[in-house]
Formats: sequence, structure tokens, C-alpha cells
Amino acid sequence: MTNDYVWVANASDNSFDLLDKSDGSIVDTLSYSTATRSVQTDFNGNVYLGFSEKFVKLDSGFNEQWSFAPNGDVGYILLSPDQQYVYIGAGSRILKCDVDTGDEIWLNYNSSNSIGDITFGPSGDIYYTASFHESVFRVDSDTGNTVGSWDVGDSYDNIEGITWINGNFFALSEDSKDGVLKYDDWKGTKVNSYSVSGHSNIERHYDGTFYVGDTGGGVYKLDSNLNELWSSQVGTVEYISTISITPSHEVFVGSRYDGEVFKFDGETGTQLWGQSNVGVDNDCQISAWPTYDTYGDGSWFPSVTVSGTANLQGSGVEGADILVIDDDRNVVADRVQTDSSGNWSTDVRDNTLHILAQYTDADGNVYNTESYPYVNSN
Repeated sequence: MTNDYVWVANASDNSFDLLDKSDGSIVDTLSYSTATRSVQTDFNGNVYLGFSEKFVKLDSGFNEQWSFAPNGDVGYILLSPDQQYVYIGAGSRILKCDVDTGDEIWLNYNSSNSIGDITFGPSGDIYYTASFHESVFRVDSDTGNTVGSWDVGDSYDNIEGITWINGNFFALSEDSKDGVLKYDDWKGTKVNSYSVSGHSNIERHYDGTFYVGDTGGGVYKLDSNLNELWSSQVGTVEYISTISITPSHEVFVGSRYDGEVFKFDGETGTQLWGQSNVGVDNDCQISAWPTYDTYGDGSWFPSVTVSGTANLQGSGVEGADILVIDDDRNVVADRVQTDSSGNWSTDVRDNTLHILAQYTDADGNVYNTESYPYVNSN
């Protein structure tokens, strides 16, 4: 399936590499004659590929559905919330195209610099950044007309990433003093900031946390109040240029310095693997899962709370391992441990599930159990 892989635009050899999420190994490669730049996927198995002055839509069998030639490198791709349109950042232009036919709906041009991050605001308008520029632009998603622009902060250059969380506007800048900025609205009052020399998109999770990368190999997880939940390092010269995450907090980051991709545990910040020489470049995009910006709450993945208590001889046990198995996808949806009373709870994708529990006592005795019948959350 399309979203079983990490899709990487390998700019060094004009290809898209498909990486195994579990270990980073290259499972497949799609080769082209044009420089590759960006990639996005959807939940129907379609893949959207950006090149130097070319854009292609593939179906789940990797068959080309349509293509066209925009003027400029396609550095960022975002589907509309209704999945009827695709917004394409090509050079210094942003285009809205019909997702089924590729027909151009409108074109917007505001800056002489290439398009960076793109997101949707509370009113449905589009907001985007321009590389090496302090301005954020706001565009009417229906007409393509520019609603306004904003030089974020006082003198901050290079706004790299943007997002909205709970009505607040967030921007990521390369200014090391106030790298992440939080405002109470568009052109609003600055609430607070977090010091980091930002260089990536802002990739947010449905729980309100988000991830950013900097110019020195740093990867950070912050909450919506800009509290640091963890930070990790992949080197001192890596430029973290692109981030993609999954609902289970798998975090994949691309560095343009050596063209590398890394995977982190989003809960702990532990680096799980690194894959070198896959050609990630500046202003490129990777995709491990369709972006929250498109699907939003309840659609990014319909979640369900699964909970229970692990008992041994009538008493709750602490530290039992609970595995929630997603039978529809044949994967471990989550792994948690019981608390001091034997209780556990987790939110997972709303599929057919079953539970495995394992506990090892102080004497080394191992106890296992499995839910039966299966939990069908639908």
C-alpha cells in the first residue's frame, strides 16, 4: 500500500525512493528523467509527485493518471480538505488544480522567491511562505486572490514553516532568538516564542503537538504552548529541511546536507534509524503519511479509545505490556504499559482490533493473554 512506505524525492539521481518504515531500507525506486523535488500521498493510495517544472499524479498501482508542466520547481504539495483539489507550490507560484483531471483552477503569484510551506487557516483560506523571505501570504482558496501578506515578527527573515492550532498562528523562522513564534491570530499579538534556528516545515499532530527541525541537525517536539517535550540531534551540520509524521507519532525527517532520512520515536525522541544518500535536497518534501493539514480532526485517522485492566490472580499488575493489533492493516497500532493499578488506555485508528497482553513477574514467570472475540470498534 502507498502509505506503508516513506516516499523520498531523491534529487541526486532523479528518482523517488520508497523506504521501509521499520528499518529505512530501500524497498523500491521509481526513476525519471527529470529532477525530483516533492511528494504527497492520500488515503486512496494516490501519489502526487513534484519535479523540476513537472507534476504527476499516480494511482495506487503507480500508473500515471495525469501530468502537466508548471513554470518552476514543484517544492510543496498539499491536498484540499475535501480532496477535490491539489495545491502546488511551483517556483514562485501557487496553483490550484482539479485532483481528478489536473485542470488548472487558478494561479497565484506574490513573490519572486520559491514557495515554502503551505497550510489552511480557520476560515479556509490558504497561507504560504516564500523561501528566503519574511512574509507570509494569505490567499482566498476559491478565487486565488491575495487577501493579504504579513511580515511576521519584527525583522525575522526566512519564514520556513507555518501552521494553525486552536485558532493560534505559528511560524518557524531561521532567526535563532525567536525561531518558533506563536500569535493569537493572523496579524495578531505575539503570545510567546521558542529559540531555535528553524529550517523545516511545521508538521503537526492531531493532539496539538508539532515537530520542527533546525539548521544544525536538531529535531524538536513542542506542545501548543511552545514547551519543549524533547529535542534530538542527528549531527552538527545537518539542515533538517522536511518532516513527515504518522498518527502513532512516527517521525521522519530529511536532511539536505548529506541527503539523509532519519526516523524518530515521537514519544521519546529516540532515533530509530538513519538512511544515507537518498538525495534529500533543500525545499524538497518527503511523505510517510497524508498530512494532517488536509485531513484534520476525525479524518486524519478516525480514532477510538481502547482501554482495560490487566489482572493477575484478581489484582491489577503494573508494567504489563499491552499490544493493540490492527487486523485490517496487520500492524501493531500501539504498544503501552499498565500503570500501578493495572490500567491502560490508548487512542488508535478505528479499525478491527485485538489485544495482546504479557506480564513477567519478579521470579521471571511469563503470563500471556489475548482478547477474544476481537474488538470491532466499527
